[in-house]
This record gives sequence, C-alpha cells and structure tokens, in this order.
Amino acid sequence: MSRKQPHPVVFLKPVEPSERFRAWVRQFGVSRLGRALGVSRTTVHSWICKPHKRRPKDAETVALIIGLSMKEPSDGRPLTYEDVHGRVEVAR
Repeated sequence: MSRKQPHPVVFLKPVEPSERFRAWVRQFGVSRLGRALGVSRTTVHSWICKPHKRRPKDAETVALIIGLSMKEPSDGRPLTYEDVHGRVEVAR
C-alpha cells in the first residue's frame, strides 16, 4: 500500500524591482512611461520609490516595459523580467 506524500506549501517571497529597473524608469521618464502604459504617474512612481516596494502586476505591462527598454536601453541592454519584478525566490 502506498502512502501519498503531502505536497509542500509554496509562497513567493516578497521582492522589489531592481535598481537597474529604477534607473531605467528615471532615465525614460516617470510621466512618459505612465503615458506609454496608460497608467498614472503616481503608479509608475510607486514602482521606483523604495518604501512602496510595489511592482507592475499585469504580465502585459511587464512585457510592454521590456519592449520599451529594447528601444531605449539605459545601459546598452534591455530590461529582463527579473529587473522589473525582482528576483523570484521561494519562502521557506
């Protein structure tokens, strides 16, 4: 008789966008990015302001940000998913 092993419970550890993302947003322009994405300047500012620790949640928004960074990279290379969302880690 086999016993089923319980599945582990997994939670994503809260992370914040990278400094590279913050620098790119400042270079691109907070207001300009907000207009390009159809969100408010305040929303974009909350992504780069350290106390908020917010990040874009919509996958389409992240894809648009990465696409924009391909046209105007700040350091010669486009942003990555991890730059925008932060490093993905599993909390234990």
